[in-house]
Amino acid sequence: MPLEQKVILQINATIIAGALIFLTVVVISTSNTSQFLDKINALTIGLTTVMIFGLSSIFAIGERKIAATQVMKIGFVMLVLLSANLFIYNIYKTIQQGIQTAIVSILLLSRVNCTCDGNFFHAIV
Repeated sequence: MPLEQKVILQINATIIAGALIFLTVVVISTSNTSQFLDKINALTIGLTTVMIFGLSSIFAIGERKIAATQVMKIGFVMLVLLSANLFIYNIYKTIQQGIQTAIVSILLLSRVNCTCDGNFFHAIV
């Protein structure tokens, strides 16, 4: 059963507004250049969401309710998949930071002088 044009436009407008708020928060909060990949992931999610639900709105305005509903379904699936990707990436980063913190703690507790060269720690005995 296709949704009414008004309902489709309201859903799309709500999701697009949320995506734009998400993009604004990400752009304002990530000023560090080391967070470049985070910004790329967030921009991918936000811009994909805006494009897909904008296309659905165009179909709804053109009285193509079934096509608009199908594009909305695709948009929801893409939103879930891209959000899961961002979630997994953030878990990976958290684990990686935890491992690096543990290595530094172990080296400091063992009172070994160490230097950091990129991602590798060199112990100086």
